[in-house]
Amino acid sequence: MKYFICFAIFAAVILTINCQTIKLTVCGSDGFTYTDTCLLEIAQWQLPNLTYTDGACPEEKPQPPYLYWPVCGSNNVTYNNSCYLDVAKENDTSLYNVSEGVCNPNCDSYEPICGGDGVTYDNWCLFNEAKQKQRGELVKLSNGVCTESILCNTFYYQPLCGSDGNTYATICKFKKAQQSDSSLVKSSDGECPEKKIK
Repeated sequence: MKYFICFAIFAAVILTINCQTIKLTVCGSDGFTYTDTCLLEIAQWQLPNLTYTDGACPEEKPQPPYLYWPVCGSNNVTYNNSCYLDVAKENDTSLYNVSEGVCNPNCDSYEPICGGDGVTYDNWCLFNEAKQKQRGELVKLSNGVCTESILCNTFYYQPLCGSDGNTYATICKFKKAQQSDSSLVKSSDGECPEKKIK
């Protein structure tokens, strides 16, 4: 039986899972159907209270956004995440990761991505450009336009320092605080020196 080491990177946290890819079909309590043990383990790390039952979920939903972080293989194939690429390497040892994101992205297309900074990027090109400017610290929250629901139900710790001296764990928490205090502005990305976290 083969085991794969899968790396899932979320904000500044690196998760290493010894991934035994066994095909299965289970319905997670988050409403998503999982088709192999590797993806289920990543989801359970993201959602510690995730439970599951045998069989597919009654309603077909796309893959959870926290499992889709595409990488481009040297064979010009886009893999859903680095776990899938690692599995493909078993059959082709010359295969390697060329870049994050889809292979040959259409930089003129409109395929929105919601970033952890609360910005909707028109496509992977613009998202990756912003990520480079932020020294790789920008994370993708989901495919599609940023909404309050996405920003407020994020699993990512993306701190920012408010002018009130408080560190806000997510952009959503910061925006909610702004509703109560119209003078509140962002001082900087990252934690405030005082480290009062809200």
